[in-house]
Amino acid sequence: MDMDAHSSHTNIITVPAYENNGKRITRNIRKSAQKKESSDSSSIQNFYFTDFKFKDLLSQGRSGKTLLCEFRNNTIALKCADLWKSPSYILKEMQNEVKIYQQLSDLQGIYIPNLECYGYFENGMCYVIGTTLVGKPLSFYKYITKGQKVKGMLALNAIHDRGVLHNDIRADNILLDNRNNDVYLIDFGMSNTDYDIMEDGVFNEEKFKLDCLLTHYTL
Repeated sequence: MDMDAHSSHTNIITVPAYENNGKRITRNIRKSAQKKESSDSSSIQNFYFTDFKFKDLLSQGRSGKTLLCEFRNNTIALKCADLWKSPSYILKEMQNEVKIYQQLSDLQGIYIPNLECYGYFENGMCYVIGTTLVGKPLSFYKYITKGQKVKGMLALNAIHDRGVLHNDIRADNILLDNRNNDVYLIDFGMSNTDYDIMEDGVFNEEKFKLDCLLTHYTL
Protein backbone atom coordinates (compact mmCIF):
# COMPACT_ATOMS: atom_id res chain seq x y z
CA MET A 1 0.00 0.00 0.00
CA ASP A 2 1.27 3.48 -0.83
CA MET A 3 2.37 5.14 2.42
CA ASP A 4 1.21 8.60 1.38
CA ALA A 5 -2.24 7.27 0.64
CA HIS A 6 -2.30 5.46 3.98
CA SER A 7 -1.22 8.53 5.93
CA SER A 8 -4.09 10.50 4.45
CA HIS A 9 -6.49 8.22 6.32
CA THR A 10 -4.72 7.73 9.66
CA ASN A 11 -2.61 9.73 12.07
CA ILE A 12 -0.14 8.45 14.68
CA ILE A 13 -0.80 10.07 18.05
CA THR A 14 0.96 9.64 21.38
CA VAL A 15 -1.10 9.19 24.53
CA PRO A 16 -0.03 8.78 28.17
CA ALA A 17 -0.39 5.38 29.81
CA TYR A 18 0.75 3.68 33.02
CA GLU A 19 2.33 0.32 33.79
CA ASN A 20 1.26 -1.77 36.77
CA ASN A 21 4.01 -0.24 38.92
CA GLY A 22 2.65 3.23 38.28
CA LYS A 23 5.50 4.28 35.99
CA ARG A 24 4.35 6.69 33.30
CA ILE A 25 5.02 5.56 29.74
CA THR A 26 3.76 6.57 26.30
CA ARG A 27 2.03 4.50 23.66
CA ASN A 28 1.45 5.18 20.01
CA ILE A 29 -1.98 4.47 18.61
CA ARG A 30 -3.51 5.03 15.22
CA LYS A 31 -6.40 7.43 14.98
CA SER A 32 -8.60 7.81 11.95
CA ALA A 33 -8.21 11.21 10.36
CA GLN A 34 -11.64 10.97 8.88
CA LYS A 35 -13.84 12.63 11.48
CA LYS A 36 -17.51 11.97 11.81
CA GLU A 37 -19.28 14.60 9.82
CA SER A 38 -21.13 17.07 11.95
CA SER A 39 -24.50 18.30 10.86
CA ASP A 40 -24.24 21.09 8.34
CA SER A 41 -24.86 24.33 10.20
CA SER A 42 -26.35 25.81 7.04
CA SER A 43 -29.25 23.35 7.34
CA ILE A 44 -30.30 24.93 10.64
CA GLN A 45 -32.90 27.56 9.88
CA ASN A 46 -32.81 30.81 11.82
CA PHE A 47 -35.76 33.18 11.70
CA TYR A 48 -36.45 36.73 12.79
CA PHE A 49 -39.52 38.79 13.60
CA THR A 50 -39.60 40.21 10.08
CA ASP A 51 -39.94 36.71 8.57
CA PHE A 52 -43.48 36.38 9.90
CA LYS A 53 -46.62 38.49 9.91
CA PHE A 54 -48.44 37.55 13.09
CA LYS A 55 -52.24 37.65 13.00
CA ASP A 56 -53.81 35.76 15.88
CA LEU A 57 -53.37 33.26 18.70
CA LEU A 58 -54.68 29.82 17.72
CA SER A 59 -53.99 27.92 20.94
CA GLN A 60 -51.71 27.63 23.93
CA GLY A 61 -50.37 24.36 25.30
CA ARG A 62 -47.60 22.82 27.37
CA SER A 63 -44.93 23.58 24.76
CA GLY A 64 -46.00 27.19 24.21
CA LYS A 65 -48.22 29.16 21.85
CA THR A 66 -49.47 28.32 18.37
CA LEU A 67 -49.89 31.46 16.29
CA LEU A 68 -51.71 32.22 13.06
CA CYS A 69 -49.31 34.04 10.77
CA GLU A 70 -48.15 34.60 7.22
CA PHE A 71 -44.84 33.13 6.09
CA ARG A 72 -43.59 33.63 2.54
CA ASN A 73 -47.09 34.39 1.26
CA ASN A 74 -48.59 31.31 2.95
CA THR A 75 -50.88 31.24 5.98
CA ILE A 76 -49.43 28.84 8.55
CA ALA A 77 -49.82 27.66 12.13
CA LEU A 78 -46.59 28.53 13.96
CA LYS A 79 -45.84 26.62 17.14
CA CYS A 80 -43.48 28.68 19.27
CA ALA A 81 -41.64 27.58 22.43
CA ASP A 82 -39.93 30.22 24.57
CA LEU A 83 -36.59 28.56 25.34
CA TRP A 84 -35.84 31.04 28.12
CA LYS A 85 -38.88 29.91 30.09
CA SER A 86 -39.52 26.33 28.94
CA PRO A 87 -37.87 23.28 30.52
CA SER A 88 -35.18 21.62 28.40
CA TYR A 89 -37.39 18.68 27.40
CA ILE A 90 -39.66 21.03 25.42
CA LEU A 91 -36.88 21.74 22.90
CA LYS A 92 -36.22 17.99 22.60
CA GLU A 93 -39.91 17.38 21.92
CA MET A 94 -40.00 20.12 19.28
CA GLN A 95 -36.94 18.68 17.54
CA ASN A 96 -38.45 15.20 17.76
CA GLU A 97 -41.59 16.54 16.08
CA VAL A 98 -39.52 17.87 13.18
CA LYS A 99 -37.84 14.47 12.83
CA ILE A 100 -41.22 12.73 12.72
CA TYR A 101 -42.57 15.15 10.11
CA GLN A 102 -39.52 14.39 7.97
CA GLN A 103 -39.97 10.65 8.47
CA LEU A 104 -43.62 10.99 7.41
CA SER A 105 -42.84 13.26 4.46
CA ASP A 106 -44.95 11.17 2.06
CA LEU A 107 -48.01 11.70 4.28
CA GLN A 108 -47.70 15.48 4.43
CA GLY A 109 -50.71 17.16 2.89
CA ILE A 110 -52.65 13.88 3.07
CA TYR A 111 -52.90 12.78 6.69
CA ILE A 112 -50.67 15.36 8.38
CA PRO A 113 -50.06 19.05 7.58
CA ASN A 114 -47.14 20.12 5.41
CA LEU A 115 -44.04 21.15 7.32
CA GLU A 116 -43.30 24.70 6.13
CA CYS A 117 -40.47 25.81 8.40
CA TYR A 118 -38.64 25.00 11.61
CA GLY A 119 -35.68 26.35 13.55
CA TYR A 120 -34.58 29.00 15.99
CA PHE A 121 -36.24 32.40 16.27
CA GLU A 122 -34.49 35.66 17.18
CA ASN A 123 -31.04 34.18 17.87
CA GLY A 124 -32.24 31.23 19.91
CA MET A 125 -34.82 32.99 22.05
CA CYS A 126 -37.49 30.58 20.75
CA TYR A 127 -37.81 27.43 18.69
CA VAL A 128 -40.56 27.39 16.06
CA ILE A 129 -42.33 24.86 13.84
CA GLY A 130 -44.55 26.10 11.04
CA THR A 131 -47.15 23.91 9.32
CA THR A 132 -49.91 24.53 6.82
CA LEU A 133 -53.24 25.59 8.28
CA VAL A 134 -55.55 22.68 7.51
CA GLY A 135 -58.59 22.92 9.77
CA LYS A 136 -59.94 23.16 13.28
CA PRO A 137 -59.49 20.76 16.22
CA LEU A 138 -61.97 17.97 16.81
CA SER A 139 -62.80 19.59 20.16
CA PHE A 140 -64.27 22.53 18.21
CA TYR A 141 -67.02 20.30 16.76
CA LYS A 142 -70.10 18.81 18.35
CA TYR A 143 -70.46 16.01 15.79
CA ILE A 144 -68.52 14.48 12.90
CA THR A 145 -69.61 12.17 10.09
CA LYS A 146 -68.89 8.46 9.78
CA GLY A 147 -66.75 9.29 6.76
CA GLN A 148 -64.59 11.62 8.85
CA LYS A 149 -64.19 8.90 11.45
CA VAL A 150 -62.98 6.50 8.74
CA LYS A 151 -60.49 9.09 7.48
CA GLY A 152 -59.20 9.62 11.01
CA MET A 153 -58.54 5.91 11.43
CA LEU A 154 -56.87 5.75 8.01
CA ALA A 155 -54.56 8.59 9.06
CA LEU A 156 -53.45 6.75 12.18
CA ASN A 157 -53.02 3.47 10.28
CA ALA A 158 -50.78 5.21 7.74
CA ILE A 159 -48.61 6.63 10.51
CA HIS A 160 -48.40 3.26 12.24
CA ASP A 161 -47.45 1.56 8.96
CA ARG A 162 -44.34 3.77 8.95
CA GLY A 163 -43.38 2.70 12.45
CA VAL A 164 -44.53 5.83 14.28
CA LEU A 165 -46.56 5.70 17.48
CA HIS A 166 -48.32 9.06 17.86
CA ASN A 167 -48.40 8.75 21.65
CA ASP A 168 -50.64 11.77 22.32
CA ILE A 169 -54.08 11.00 20.88
CA ARG A 170 -56.63 13.58 22.03
CA ALA A 171 -59.25 15.85 20.47
CA ASP A 172 -56.94 18.88 20.19
CA ASN A 173 -54.46 16.87 18.10
CA ILE A 174 -57.00 15.92 15.42
CA LEU A 175 -57.82 18.57 12.81
CA LEU A 176 -60.86 18.51 10.52
CA ASP A 177 -61.14 20.38 7.24
CA ASN A 178 -64.84 20.83 6.51
CA ARG A 179 -64.14 21.95 2.94
CA ASN A 180 -63.40 18.36 1.91
CA ASN A 181 -63.96 16.39 5.16
CA ASP A 182 -60.25 15.57 5.40
CA VAL A 183 -58.80 14.62 8.78
CA TYR A 184 -55.23 15.34 9.92
CA LEU A 185 -53.17 14.33 12.93
CA ILE A 186 -50.82 16.87 14.51
CA ASP A 187 -48.43 17.34 17.45
CA PHE A 188 -45.74 14.66 17.21
CA GLY A 189 -43.51 15.91 20.01
CA MET A 190 -44.11 12.81 22.12
CA SER A 191 -44.17 10.36 19.21
CA ASN A 192 -42.02 7.25 19.35
CA THR A 193 -40.39 5.08 16.68
CA ASP A 194 -38.87 2.46 19.00
CA TYR A 195 -41.71 -0.06 18.83
CA ASP A 196 -42.14 -3.01 16.47
CA ILE A 197 -45.53 -2.74 14.79
CA MET A 198 -45.65 -6.52 14.27
CA GLU A 199 -45.05 -7.34 17.93
CA ASP A 200 -45.98 -4.47 20.23
CA GLY A 201 -49.59 -4.10 21.33
CA VAL A 202 -49.19 -0.35 21.86
CA PHE A 203 -50.25 0.29 18.26
CA ASN A 204 -53.53 -1.58 18.74
CA GLU A 205 -54.07 0.24 22.03
CA GLU A 206 -53.62 3.57 20.28
CA LYS A 207 -56.03 2.58 17.50
CA PHE A 208 -58.61 1.59 20.11
CA LYS A 209 -58.14 4.93 21.88
CA LEU A 210 -58.68 6.89 18.66
CA ASP A 211 -61.66 4.75 17.68
CA CYS A 212 -63.35 5.44 21.03
CA LEU A 213 -62.62 9.16 20.76
CA LEU A 214 -63.99 9.47 17.23
CA THR A 215 -67.02 7.31 18.03
CA HIS A 216 -67.90 9.73 20.82
CA TYR A 217 -68.19 12.52 18.23
CA THR A 218 -69.78 10.50 15.41
CA LEU A 219 -73.46 10.91 14.51
